[in-house]
Amino acid sequence: MLFNLSVALGQKPNSPRVTVNLANDRGGEVANGASQTSGQVSVNGTLGTNGQISYGTDLNFAPGADAVSVNGAYRAQFGTLTAGGSAGTGFREGAFGISGGIVVHPGGVTMTSMLGDTIAIVDAPGAKGASVATGTGTRIDGKGYAVVPYLLPYRENQVAVDPHGTSMNVEMQVTSQQVAPHANAVVMLHFPTTIGTGVMFEAHMPGGGSVPFGASVSVAHQPDAGIVGQNGQIFLRGVAPVGRVDVTWGAGSDAHCGFAYTLPKPTAAMPLIRINSTCLPN
Repeated sequence: MLFNLSVALGQKPNSPRVTVNLANDRGGEVANGASQTSGQVSVNGTLGTNGQISYGTDLNFAPGADAVSVNGAYRAQFGTLTAGGSAGTGFREGAFGISGGIVVHPGGVTMTSMLGDTIAIVDAPGAKGASVATGTGTRIDGKGYAVVPYLLPYRENQVAVDPHGTSMNVEMQVTSQQVAPHANAVVMLHFPTTIGTGVMFEAHMPGGGSVPFGASVSVAHQPDAGIVGQNGQIFLRGVAPVGRVDVTWGAGSDAHCGFAYTLPKPTAAMPLIRINSTCLPN
């Protein structure tokens, strides 16, 4: 007789699952008429946002041979750590292991917990902690790199970077790219970033009223730094501590203005600097 049961202990995707397998062998009856029953009870599950921690335990029982085992694994940025142990009638054992990969590329050396035949290297300067949306828990390391494993060769693969988790002073210029690599290729994907404290200028005209919505904004070495938003708001990142902002909304002499600024020293409690300025004709 066989009995099998598998049930999840919860409704969440990473809820632990209990599996029970029982077997009763009536053909193997012993002298006193008792039948032989053997089986296994297992509990397995994962923890973490991306299931980076996995665990399991097994209880095996049979006439004269009972055993219990436990195992666990942690998938870190640099590799996967595994550990386990078991004990039973007449034996005890344990094991520990580490696996992963090392990729050497023009930007240096990047470690990864998983590696395939066809991979991509994400280059996002300064974006430490940003996650790569591959479902594997991959994050940008301190040097601005991450390895994306298991790309499908000769097909469009979308590689996306989620800025959540990185510094508030880093802005991703591109968050998603598509690549169709050759088999066994190592593809370099550059994700440009702008690093610096965010500054929100609220620019007003001398006689009152806001600078025109949609006007072009330029700063030193950035002729197309941005545009004016509603209520004269101008958001810039990575500007010099001291400088000048020029605004243009037409070709006439009365269709441009500018203002000088000096940024205060940013603090942890002030991730965004706000400055009210009067935009004077120039």
